[in-house]
Amino acid sequence: MFSATSMVMNSSVSLTFDMATNRSHYDVLGVRPTASPEDIRSAYRRLARLHHPDVTGRDASAADMAAINNAWSVLSDPVSRFNYDRQQRTPIDDSATERNERERVDVVNRVKQTGPVRLPWRGFLFFSFLGIVGVLSLHAFSKPSGPVPPDLLIAAGSCVNIDREQFVTEVSCDGPHDGSVRELVAFDRDCPSDTMGHLDRQGMGKACVDYSPEAQGWGTQGSVGIVTVP
Repeated sequence: MFSATSMVMNSSVSLTFDMATNRSHYDVLGVRPTASPEDIRSAYRRLARLHHPDVTGRDASAADMAAINNAWSVLSDPVSRFNYDRQQRTPIDDSATERNERERVDVVNRVKQTGPVRLPWRGFLFFSFLGIVGVLSLHAFSKPSGPVPPDLLIAAGSCVNIDREQFVTEVSCDGPHDGSVRELVAFDRDCPSDTMGHLDRQGMGKACVDYSPEAQGWGTQGSVGIVTVP
């Protein structure tokens, strides 16, 4: 029977190998491209617990967590996931480039012989409209149906309190809280200008927090000053 430490080390080695072979964000999180937002969120939380440096005690865990956080940052946002999926479906190779070049030359020759080519503007407008509807639908159906119970792992949608040291801690959305996390970004990234950045005690990144109207101010748990993360 393998020990828990052996299972963690084997999983970390497997994840590092996956990243070296340029696997997709879905492969990093271990989900299918058709996975629901809840499935992706569950996979992220499971891997975050498994590969956290405090659990593994390995230097490679920092690189593992960076890949996990990067995959979560893309796949948790409907628009980013839509664009990522579209890029994954686009074949890019030399033969395609050569074929496109030949087609371009053929079009130029036909234009010289028959006049300007009429572009199917109606078709372009129709497919553009379908794309906009698809993005809006992803936004509508990806919103959580209710509050998520706190498990001390900060993610988009988490309700948080800000302590005296200006760190965020996840709390229940049913009770008083200082704000909610709009997104979790890497330490070297900036939060949107209408949010406040605070570090996560678990070392997952920087939480971009929206102010809660019910709170009297940032850090209602007793903090004296307001220090935001740039």
